[in-house]
Amino acid sequence: MTKRITLDGDMAVILGRLASRSGISVGAIANKVLASHAAEFYEIDTFLDAHPAGAGSLHEHGLNLVQSYGPESIIEGISRIAPDYHTLAVRFERALADAIGKTPTRS
Repeated sequence: MTKRITLDGDMAVILGRLASRSGISVGAIANKVLASHAAEFYEIDTFLDAHPAGAGSLHEHGLNLVQSYGPESIIEGISRIAPDYHTLAVRFERALADAIGKTPTRS
């Protein structure tokens, strides 16, 4: 699937410079960087599915994590806005621990 994205001026310049130096296209560089965040994208998508939309809802707070993406990771943001929510990683670790009879390391 191909999607077009718009880069701001500074991002276009630096990615263009890196593409020129590396021989890798701007799109390939952007894809590699975004791929390193795939777990966060799946995590926020699952979080949004788990919480119904509505003013002031966890769903709305989750959307804000994407809209206002800043220094905190999306997973850190989920933990901040919904401390009792178990991420996919935590659920997987617990299921695996249950299957092999060990205590999970995360809460």
